[in-house]
Amino acid sequence: MQMDIPVFNWSPYALMVFISVFIGFGNAVLLMRRFKISWQTVFFTCFLTVMCTMACSCLASVSITKDGVRLSFSGLGAGVGMLIGVFISTLIFNERNEHVMTSFIVSAPLMYGVAKIGCFMGGCCHGKEYSGPMAVTYHNKYEGTYFPLQLAESVIYLLIFVISFLLAVKIRDKTRVIAIIFAIILPVRFISEYFRYYNKGTIISPDQIIVLIAAAVAVILVLVWRAILTRITGKPSDQE
Repeated sequence: MQMDIPVFNWSPYALMVFISVFIGFGNAVLLMRRFKISWQTVFFTCFLTVMCTMACSCLASVSITKDGVRLSFSGLGAGVGMLIGVFISTLIFNERNEHVMTSFIVSAPLMYGVAKIGCFMGGCCHGKEYSGPMAVTYHNKYEGTYFPLQLAESVIYLLIFVISFLLAVKIRDKTRVIAIIFAIILPVRFISEYFRYYNKGTIISPDQIIVLIAAAVAVILVLVWRAILTRITGKPSDQE
């Protein structure tokens, strides 16, 4: 069985990115309310975080061409931007901070998984040339037959989201939940780069180095955030 993607009159990528942000932040709101976060904190945290998410996503993917400046969507940039937004928000409102952070980190794989459906439909970030079972064929500017990496990523990250959601609901120690989610997502993101069309078979590609840098920045942000909150509140965590 192979998949044939038609040429769209409009790009589904931007629409799916918008839907992914809407669904992801909606899930974060549901979790925060489940954790009894006030509506004021929920509203302003979402407002600040969505601004940081979109800004960092666009800045991480900006490029200057002969046709001018081009902007797209970077999943890694979006992830770092989201952490920055939550980081700032928790310092401002200081309300059940680890629960707020957990709500957004749990939602990250949901947003990425839905956004990858847009990549799959549009053809960007496609896999290596491949003609076996489940191969996907494009007839647009990415014309060719490839491994359906975007679809595989979408399924994997949506599964990670389900696992993350259950962990967030069941485990009291939210720091542990955050650590587990990072431990799952980062290796998956790194390994998936081996199947990308631009990977030349090297042990570590330039794009994987970018993944490692983004992962280091994310971990450092969380550690610094936790250290600051511990200094402010005088306790390492805010258990339920």
